[in-house]
Amino acid sequence: MMKAMILPEFGAPLRLATVPVPKVGPNDVLLRVRATGVGLTVVIMTAVPGRVTSFPRIPGHEVAGDVVEIGSEVAHVGIGDRVTCHFYLTCGVCRFCRSGRETLCPASPGNVGMASDGAYAEYMAIPARNVTPIPAGVSDVDAAIAADAIATPYHACREEARVGPGDSVLIVGAGGGVGIHAVQMAKLCGGWVLAADITDEKLAAARDCGADALVLLKSRRSPTAAAWTRRSTSWRRGRRSRVRSSRWPAPGAS
Repeated sequence: MMKAMILPEFGAPLRLATVPVPKVGPNDVLLRVRATGVGLTVVIMTAVPGRVTSFPRIPGHEVAGDVVEIGSEVAHVGIGDRVTCHFYLTCGVCRFCRSGRETLCPASPGNVGMASDGAYAEYMAIPARNVTPIPAGVSDVDAAIAADAIATPYHACREEARVGPGDSVLIVGAGGGVGIHAVQMAKLCGGWVLAADITDEKLAAARDCGADALVLLKSRRSPTAAAWTRRSTSWRRGRRSRVRSSRWPAPGAS
């Protein structure tokens, strides 16, 4: 048996429970959870109908853990490996999965922590194709964060917006948990970053992480982020602009 935080029904608060340790199938692995994230996705899934496929459910999709059991068909990870996981549950064989567009997989049952039990527990079973080894020197906490809050802006900047040297990038909510990484990712891609947020403290954090210019949005009467972008980048006309929000889609989203 193991301890887990259970979402018993839609709209209910999480509660601590003792439940059986999950069993693994031939293509699954069992993780001893070492770290897991708490973020907006979990808040949304508890408040928006249809996100969780069945109840009770164990949330938690930002995870780092040790492999303690593997299915008979699993070959790319072994017992004792430290791994993190991919958010989307997919088939891995359709044309979308094979071209890196897993979010469009027609056979996807949903997401980790919503369509399958997640990491708010001592142990977690997950398809082996969803896990990837954690490099040496990366802590469990850092790996759990990287699986979502860093992987998401990486995908958004590199694959979706395709930010490159000289591009202007507006990041709304730049001082948030994902936005702060988006600032750094856009800078790594060569972008000129305009950070927008609602408090001086959040903007100070964005500045410390490399933002080139700041926009304080205090109220609905304040100029919109788009208006500030036009003002702040008028001298950069002729260069490409990217307007992005820190309310990114989940990791790997297309």
